Amino acid sequence: VAADAVGSNAKSQFQHVVQRLYGDAPRYYVLDEQGPDHDKCFKVAAQVGEHRFPAAWGRTKKDAELKAAINALADINGDPLPYPVG
Repeated sequence: VAADAVGSNAKSQFQHVVQRLYGDAPRYYVLDEQGPDHDKCFKVAAQVGEHRFPAAWGRTKKDAELKAAINALADINGDPLPYPVG
């Protein structure tokens, strides 16, 4: 349950950190999508200004955005990426 709470709050945490560090809000970009229409996966990256953070794949755009935010927080902290893109 705790991991879910942290995960679901990652976009909000990321936004607060980014606004403090960069003075701007993050945007999320779909970089790729794969699979048939009824079963797509999305590759999304968070970006602030010209700085693009490591992307992540998800089963929905929302899921991919959440994972991209978690990756971005890990990148900012110098931690290994939880959702590395091969």
